[in-house]
Amino acid sequence: MALGAGYLLVKGLSMAYSALLSLRPGKYLPSRYGQRTWVLITGASEGIGRIFAGELGRQGFNIVLLGSDLEKLKAAEKSLLEECYTENQPKIQTKIIVADLTKAHEEDFADKIYAQIQDLDVSILINNAGLFLQKPYLEASADEIRNIVIMNTLATSLITRALLPRLAARTQRSAIINISSISGVLPLPRQQIYGATKSFISFFSRGLASEYPNLDILSVQPGLAHHAKGAEENHKDCPVARPDEVVRTSLKALGNYDHTCGHWKHESQSWLMRNLPGFLRNLYVQKIGPL
Repeated sequence: MALGAGYLLVKGLSMAYSALLSLRPGKYLPSRYGQRTWVLITGASEGIGRIFAGELGRQGFNIVLLGSDLEKLKAAEKSLLEECYTENQPKIQTKIIVADLTKAHEEDFADKIYAQIQDLDVSILINNAGLFLQKPYLEASADEIRNIVIMNTLATSLITRALLPRLAARTQRSAIINISSISGVLPLPRQQIYGATKSFISFFSRGLASEYPNLDILSVQPGLAHHAKGAEENHKDCPVARPDEVVRTSLKALGNYDHTCGHWKHESQSWLMRNLPGFLRNLYVQKIGPL
């Protein structure tokens, strides 16, 4: 009984400490990384990537939008410029880069991207682009497996490698945000490959944060349900946060921590997945269903 009570006390204090950390105020990013500097965002035409672009654009950062669909990127650029225009600050600058991240295994992949931004003062890199796969493992095709592993792990690694020397050499601080997932916290059925790639992102990010303490490196592990169609309807028992809530909380964590789930709702879900005893964790996963 004493051991059980001690276990619960330690876990309870751990959760309380995580909650208290979330109250820490965020940094003023333009001063920390440089006024009018550039942010490179992969997967920037929609979803979390597009919301990061809007949040940082409104703070006065110039934005590089990278994606595979030129028309979607142009539409995102147009709406971004309209969204970030005010009479009280100069118009931000934007740049579009078209790149298929499933081709990251090809020679000079990252060099071709770097060549298009080498004259820009990039202060923040956001590796957001990723593929999602949820199906029984034997129903996944070889192409699906190959593409998700290449985009979610290799593309992130190589783009980071290409920009890291410049980011580390800046006189002001620089930042890297890598979008992982709560699916990388605990192995889940039907998401083996996806969860494994997101676990890679988390380990990769936190290893870099230890190796480069002069950089602000953040791994974001949001719950998948926050952006899924019908998430609120299908996951009533699962804490769900909106994409804009995830982005704002993540930017608040930048420079303060090396990882976050992007919102207290997902922090609590992650805590349960990591700390519940095995049989209760399995029951919890079965109850909330696929993330």
